[in-house]
Amino acid sequence: VKLPQVDKNRIVMTGNSGGGVLTAYMAAIDQRIRVAIPSCSFTSVTSSEGFIFHCDCCLVPGLRNWGGWADLGGLVAPRHLLIVHGVSDGLHRRAAVEKTAAAVSRIFKAAGVPNQMALKWGDAGHRFYPELMWSFIEAGLK
Repeated sequence: VKLPQVDKNRIVMTGNSGGGVLTAYMAAIDQRIRVAIPSCSFTSVTSSEGFIFHCDCCLVPGLRNWGGWADLGGLVAPRHLLIVHGVSDGLHRRAAVEKTAAAVSRIFKAAGVPNQMALKWGDAGHRFYPELMWSFIEAGLK
């Protein structure tokens, strides 16, 4: 299907929670996505205690055998990736999110595009934070 009203060079994908998981997977495999913003979803697969952070509907079977969320985020490079979370999100621990984001940041730095990946924190819980996204989107589409 051809959609002349869609500029295929300016595709942005974002989603919250399960939608954020889908955003991360799609951006990893679809090079047309120039800016990806998974919200309240981007963390390690399991905690240090072995608890799974994601609900069953968000897991790809065998993903732990292929790599973790840092590897998934690294597949987005050299395109733009903004990871957004809420400071009081009861589903994802801040330390796990920051550890995963730091690993992704190292991949983007090694790819020569350290400024095309960021982590931003919303001031509440597990919800969508569009106000944190717009400047990153604008920069990513230039």
